Amino acid sequence: MVETKRTPEQEELEQMRNEEERQRTHEQWQKAVEKSAAAFNKKRKILAQRQQLILSLRQQMQMAEQ
Repeated sequence: MVETKRTPEQEELEQMRNEEERQRTHEQWQKAVEKSAAAFNKKRKILAQRQQLILSLRQQMQMAEQ
């Protein structure tokens, strides 16, 4: 296989394309992380609300027993 020599312009163009692809990939990764973090925080908030509800119900049951 014969490899042709690239001109400096071709090398620079390839580097620019690679950098653009790297930036796109990074942006996609960043959006996925933000989406994942938002979903995690939402689930954590729901769990905290459920725990508070259980605590409240237990307190009400104790008050009713007295």
